Amino acid sequence: MFSVSFLARVRVWLPPALIRKKWRIRANLFTANWDNVSPHDSVGIWRALRACQQPSFSHFRKAPNVCFYIAMQHEIVLEGYGFRLEPLSQAHVGALAEIVDPELWAGMSTPTPIGEVGMANYIEDALSASDVLPFVVIDTVNGEIVGSTAFCGVMPEQERLEIGRTFYARSMWGRVVNPACKYLLMEYAFDRWGMHRIALRVDSRNARSISAITRLGATYEGTLRGFRISPDGTRCDSMSFSILDHEWPSVRHGLLERIDPEYIMRKVNWDVPKNFEQKRGDLVADGACED
Repeated sequence: MFSVSFLARVRVWLPPALIRKKWRIRANLFTANWDNVSPHDSVGIWRALRACQQPSFSHFRKAPNVCFYIAMQHEIVLEGYGFRLEPLSQAHVGALAEIVDPELWAGMSTPTPIGEVGMANYIEDALSASDVLPFVVIDTVNGEIVGSTAFCGVMPEQERLEIGRTFYARSMWGRVVNPACKYLLMEYAFDRWGMHRIALRVDSRNARSISAITRLGATYEGTLRGFRISPDGTRCDSMSFSILDHEWPSVRHGLLERIDPEYIMRKVNWDVPKNFEQKRGDLVADGACED
């Protein structure tokens, strides 16, 4: 059972028609089955609440066009293949501000964050969104911050989310940081949260990102014409890609072939040298070229 102090941190937003029932939803926080649910697992929390048998929650769950979000400061840390993903915070403003420039930011859906003030505003926007879980990307060899990414549009009741808000330092381009981070995020979403669908969207003019997403093994679903207005005021198209849960094993295999030399050696039945762990870490964390 979660402590009262933790449950007090969980904020629930309800449509106006159900404001009067807000106290009933909060009451369910104390009656739900919290077995094997981490205090920082927002999807697990949603499912525990959804399983409540109280009439008030059943009525809420069946109400049409209801969006239910549990917003909390996530503490998910994912690490492997030379990189670590930690919760994004304002402490990362300086390092991320040094990475960004207008050319690097081209194709993003938000204005370029100029300097530390702009980056602080960008981070605050990510932290304040109820359906976004943002991460900072850290090179585990030298401890340097090399980028950021996020779970976006998290809808546990529909078992879907998006991966977005991604950018990396130029020094990481053409290296294993993107497939490594995508692997860590997808593994958590599919295997830990049990998601059915992960989506990725990209500006149709962003050839580099389109190539990177295609290499992940994502399925192209179509182009959303005139989907959004760019920061420069022009109307642009967005290309939509996705990966479904039954496609994940194949995608996982392809990603591991790119980021894990030991995986390839096991596949061809080579003997793995005793000191290979150190060599493997050097190869991956140094940003070995994906090709």
